[in-house]
Parts: sequence; structure tokens; C-alpha cells
Amino acid sequence: MLTTVWNGAIATGGIVGGVVFDHAGAGPLAWTVLAPTLIALALASGARRHAFKPGTCSVALAALKIAKARGARVAITSSQDAKLETARALGADITVNYRTSPDWAAEVVAQTEGKGADIVIKTGGVDTLGHSIAAAAINARIIIVGVSPGGGPAIPDYLSLIAKNVTIRGIANGSRAMFVDLLDAMVTNRMTTVVDRIFAFDDAPDAVGYFAAANHLGKVMIAF
Repeated sequence: MLTTVWNGAIATGGIVGGVVFDHAGAGPLAWTVLAPTLIALALASGARRHAFKPGTCSVALAALKIAKARGARVAITSSQDAKLETARALGADITVNYRTSPDWAAEVVAQTEGKGADIVIKTGGVDTLGHSIAAAAINARIIIVGVSPGGGPAIPDYLSLIAKNVTIRGIANGSRAMFVDLLDAMVTNRMTTVVDRIFAFDDAPDAVGYFAAANHLGKVMIAF
């Protein structure tokens, strides 16, 4: 997602002490969608759980940091080994290259001792929903925080969905209060937003092109 640094001040009415402006500005999109997902919903039990996030977008990396702060074991996928190496450096326990391992759901299950993921945070389209169900554990939650068009059926595997007692929930965004709580958590747990690059406002067209190339890791931001 392209983000303006200015957004942080609008969304929060000010910045919590200890959170630098760039990180706060990146938060309304990357972090706030995860507030109801990981804190209020998915990891509230405090039990040791597996969280799985396909991809290495800004939401994925924010999810990685929140889930690790909550004590989860985290799996992440990417098509680029360099991005997976960075994810491991940020704390990912399981990394899978979905280009070299097309059946990445089976790989996630294998690396979670055959259990699968208790929480799947999904930002992709309907064409990979079947993989997410396959990667899910019994009684898992699949949290859909983004969507892209696809050609497959909305629910490609009803049998697994029912047999695993999986819950699928759509999340648009969290509240302002949730975001303020997240900023407090960022201070307490020393979490920062992964910012790939910040462009000056006059270079906004270059920022759009850089973002469209899809080689970034984390947030691409425009300052003004």
C-alpha cells in the first residue's frame, strides 16, 4: 500500500510518545486492520498458537510483529527468497517460497507438526482461499483483510471448511481506539513499521511506479 506520512496525525489526533512520525503515519492502513484480527479476536486466549500470513506486504509484516509479541509461532510465504530471509530476521519461524513449493499449504501443515495454522491472515484473492483452508488447523480462523479478483469459486472446498470447523471473517479496519492501543503496544514491545522507502511529494509518480513494480518489502510512503 502507498501511504502518506501525514495520515498518522489525522488518524490518531497526535502520536503516542516513542513512536516516530513515519511509523505512526504508516499505521492506519497496515496496523489498524490487524487490531480486531489479532488482538481482540485471534490471539485473545493467550495460548501458544500458529499464525500464518501468505505474502510479505506491509500488513503481513505488521501481523508478524504483533503475532510474535503475542507469543505465536508465525509462518510467512513469498515468491522471493530475499524477502523470506528478511521475514526470518524479523522473527518469522516458518518461511515458504510458493514458487518453489506450489503446494505451500501442505508445507505449512508439515512445518506445524501436522496441525496447520490456528489463524490465517489473508490479503489475496479468492483463487488462493482453498490453499488457506488447506493450511488451516481444526477450529482455525481465516481473517480476510483484502481481496483481489479471481476466477475460482468463492469457497473452493466446502468439505474441508466444514470438517475443520473453520471460521472465515472479513475485516475492513479497526477503530481509532484500537489504533491508539496498537501505538501503545508498539512502544511497549518496541515494534516498528517496516518502511521500504519514503519518497518526497514531488516524486510521487516515481513512488507509484516503484510500488507497482512489486519488489518492495513493507511500506512505500510519500512525505509531504
